[in-house]
Amino acid sequence: MVNEDSTAFLESILGKTLHVTIEDGRLLVGTFKATDQEANIILSNTFEYRKPSAKEEARVLAEAANAKEGAKPARADMSQRYIGLVTVGGDHFRRIELEDKVFPGQSLPTRSKT
Repeated sequence: MVNEDSTAFLESILGKTLHVTIEDGRLLVGTFKATDQEANIILSNTFEYRKPSAKEEARVLAEAANAKEGAKPARADMSQRYIGLVTVGGDHFRRIELEDKVFPGQSLPTRSKT
């Protein structure tokens, strides 16, 4: 039996941009297209963002520690790539956020992984 409130909610976010954090720390940002009973989701026009490597973080921290007052701030940017259409398995995402309704400390509810 399908919960009518759940169905209405999912229909209301179709075509909107989601930020999906998956278990290995990558962030996927794309347009929500579909889901299924196993909680897999399909995103289109998706970009993947990765945190800087440990080596890059160490380099930036060392640079910041040795920086003179007034110097430009040290930065370690996330890498990004366009991956297009992607399916994210229901067992692999850790957090889902709706782009136009993201508030600090809040995310869309997900079912517990048991």
